[in-house]
Amino acid sequence: MKNQTIISLLCCLLLFVTGCSISHQGNTYDIMTYGAKGDGQTDDAAAIQRAINACSAAGGGTVIIPAGHTFLCGPLYLKSYVNLHLEPNSRLLANPDESIYTESAFRENRGEGMMWISGKDLKQISITGTGEIDGNGIAFMGKAKYQMNLYLITFQSSLNRIESVYDCHKDLFVEIEKFFTLHLVPYTEAASIPADAYRMAFIASGGVEKMVTQHFELLPYPIHLLTDGQQNSLAASLEIATWIRSKGMKVHIIHGTIPNMVKQLIDHHKAFAAQREVRGKRIGVVGYSSPWLVASNVDYLLAKRRWGIEFIDIPMEEVYCLFYQIKDDDIGYEASVFANRAIACREGTPEDLLKAMRLYQAVKIICEKKKLDAVTLSCFSLIEKLGTTGCLALALLNDEGIPAGCEGDLQSIFTLLIAKTLTGQAGFMANPAFINDDQNEIVMAHCTIATKMVDQFIIRNHFETETGIAIQGILHPGGITMIKCAGECLDEYFVSTGQLIENTNYINACRTQARIKLDKPVDYFMRNPLGNHHIILMGDHEKVIHEFMQLNSCKLVE
Repeated sequence: MKNQTIISLLCCLLLFVTGCSISHQGNTYDIMTYGAKGDGQTDDAAAIQRAINACSAAGGGTVIIPAGHTFLCGPLYLKSYVNLHLEPNSRLLANPDESIYTESAFRENRGEGMMWISGKDLKQISITGTGEIDGNGIAFMGKAKYQMNLYLITFQSSLNRIESVYDCHKDLFVEIEKFFTLHLVPYTEAASIPADAYRMAFIASGGVEKMVTQHFELLPYPIHLLTDGQQNSLAASLEIATWIRSKGMKVHIIHGTIPNMVKQLIDHHKAFAAQREVRGKRIGVVGYSSPWLVASNVDYLLAKRRWGIEFIDIPMEEVYCLFYQIKDDDIGYEASVFANRAIACREGTPEDLLKAMRLYQAVKIICEKKKLDAVTLSCFSLIEKLGTTGCLALALLNDEGIPAGCEGDLQSIFTLLIAKTLTGQAGFMANPAFINDDQNEIVMAHCTIATKMVDQFIIRNHFETETGIAIQGILHPGGITMIKCAGECLDEYFVSTGQLIENTNYINACRTQARIKLDKPVDYFMRNPLGNHHIILMGDHEKVIHEFMQLNSCKLVE
């Protein structure tokens, strides 16, 4: 029944979209101005519904689901003359509480077809944009099977056994159990925890300081201490943390309001899961690193030892061979679809587009044959040999969830892979074009970008060579995260949040350009840069990136 329910939840969109025409553009109604939080935990259905109702009552317009946020929500009811627009990297996520779904597409049969997003007798409605509508299927199909496990290595003083550990900290544990399958394990039984399980120290009371210092080898490094403050547990955690730091080790206390503590746990688990997911990944290096990337080398062996990843060298000749085998008729339709998606074509001929699409197919075939999880391309040799660039190929591969970077930049393709693993997003690989130290702003530019990251795009030619096909993407202003992993064994990183202020159009820079105001001092680029290229992600991902990098003992460069 649950499987059927989630299928119905996903498919109910078809029930009301069929036969409807495109809505008015009209006024816009940002759901966050109606109270939506976008934190992925608060149910924002009421706020979204208020925006939909206001839009329809005013005669129509566009309800905006803002970029870079996840909006958890229960049932929504679309109304006439409303365009529900999901900005890039926005997400509507179905609330997994089945009790809040009260209407079925099958009328009285409430066991099936429960509706999430629905409407009746609608006129001129539409759903647009490149954001994600997620029916949250795993959550509906049974928590016991799919929930994340959390093993808490519990330290409690014998002086504080008036209540059981669970009962004493019930408010925290009940909230944790919404997201994790919780296992409370006394430190004396820690050896029973599966070796690869997600685990953390739980300081349940005061009086355990000596106990922890004598058994701190049980704790995964870097050490995290979870404490809600009950029974003097926070005071004990502070003492323990100070002792750990005095030994030259890293330690972090997870404490605060219960929702904030759970959010920290989720972020930390994302880093834990990403660490395991990245092991075994295969990165294709097609051709060679560009000769100007003198500081962007990676030692393949050290990278494999540290991260468990593998760099695979692939001769350019394999690309050339496939390129010439692919006929224009094989890719003509795809080229036409892509051209129709663009808002304009300023340079580039139909022949240029066909060449670029043939190259995309060739690289895609290599990714499939070699079982690659990411790929970087020696772009300029392509221009010399094939008369085209890799810009379009890289954009479309990123659209499809395969991190793809240019110039054979090994550090940047690793960063793109990590960003995708941690956030699920494609990143924009770009180089600094201009820096305004007075305003703490930087213009980042490149000739390629995933089209799913942008509101619109224009077909251009490659900036330096004025050949082939490049992409000028129009990014949505708002919060961003900038990240770069560096070092021969990829053990250094930079990360900063910021605001994308505007898209620029300088004639003497690469095609996609974004003016960004960083939250960290922009003079990092003049004082201590980690190379040329950096990766831009939409939204705020700084905390989870820090968690991941610290988990892997990487050095933060600022």
